[in-house]
Amino acid sequence: MKKSILLILSILSFFISCSNSVTEKVIDNSQLLIPSNTENIKKIVSKEDKIILYITGSSGYIEFSTGDKISFSNLYDKTLRTEIVNNKELDFLYIPLKPFLVITYDDCPESDYSVYTNVHKLYSPVVPAELGLNIGSHALSIDKLKEMVSNGFEIVNHGYSHNRLETVALQKAVKKGEQNIHGWFVHTFLNKAEILIGNDEYKIVSHSSDSEGQYFIVDKPFSKDYEVGTNICLQRKFLENELFGQVENAEKELGTKILNFTYPYTVSDERTRKLINTKYKSSRAYNGLQFNNSKNLTNPGFNFFPFENRYQLNSASFDTDYSEKEIEQLLKVGGGYNAMIILFTHTWDKRFSEKKIKFIIDTANKIGIEISTRSKIWEYYELF
Repeated sequence: MKKSILLILSILSFFISCSNSVTEKVIDNSQLLIPSNTENIKKIVSKEDKIILYITGSSGYIEFSTGDKISFSNLYDKTLRTEIVNNKELDFLYIPLKPFLVITYDDCPESDYSVYTNVHKLYSPVVPAELGLNIGSHALSIDKLKEMVSNGFEIVNHGYSHNRLETVALQKAVKKGEQNIHGWFVHTFLNKAEILIGNDEYKIVSHSSDSEGQYFIVDKPFSKDYEVGTNICLQRKFLENELFGQVENAEKELGTKILNFTYPYTVSDERTRKLINTKYKSSRAYNGLQFNNSKNLTNPGFNFFPFENRYQLNSASFDTDYSEKEIEQLLKVGGGYNAMIILFTHTWDKRFSEKKIKFIIDTANKIGIEISTRSKIWEYYELF
């Protein structure tokens, strides 16, 4: 018996009686009387004529403070049922939780297509994955991208030109009249990036390095002194282009919608996330694998239904030096929790190997984890 389910209740009369005129709201758990044999109610959302409850438990009932009681039992597969509760007809839609694995390749170099042909196409059906596309510059041709999309791959936006979308702090004070900025972050702001230092506008024209490390050069002398800790970020219009630039044209060329985002360098800030929320269904960040000295998983970076972290989805890089044993442990633990696991890589990285990705696919299949993409997972759970 599957112990984790999504219960969607279509009940117009209850919504009218216990929700306000807002389109969507979260109902506080205090409005429910939860019996002991119902393990957990994670979230309850009123949406128009539906009340959506995310619950864990194989049988029992949920009683509202109004006196309405909803029973459930023996929930195995996704089915549509009708019952009478307090003389009200309710439609029940049951969607069991299950584990998913999302494999994602960033930057769309030509080597992504090689992995697609050498590994993914060897399976029937073709194993899907995500492609993080830099819309302004990518090596893969439109024809190859379209072929991969036709075989289940999903295109996600990875930033127009792969600039850093996070605000950083100046590490070394600079003086009026200078033009160089040093810091660990300078390589993540590219040439032609339009930035703010404090509230002042500059444009990056080149990069170099010296005995103090890497630095970028801006288009004009600094108008004043800037102290350590001064904020550096992309100008608003430039940031918007990184998030939304040429997306509609790319969708037309590729014949597919671009519904999800992946942060370059896996980082963002609140300003960026608010903008992302206006266009995309989710965005991938980073929360990598962490193992203790005994090689036990201590920080798996999983994502759990109903994905309240969907604009900072956890992921882990598998082109770093994790062993097959560690990756197998991650998949087993995540599978046991019915989690969504996101593993990303860069096929241009010298640490990447086709052998490792084949091991990941075979292990996920053996454990019973469905390999999918974000959009397909949202469809399965009827979210967003």
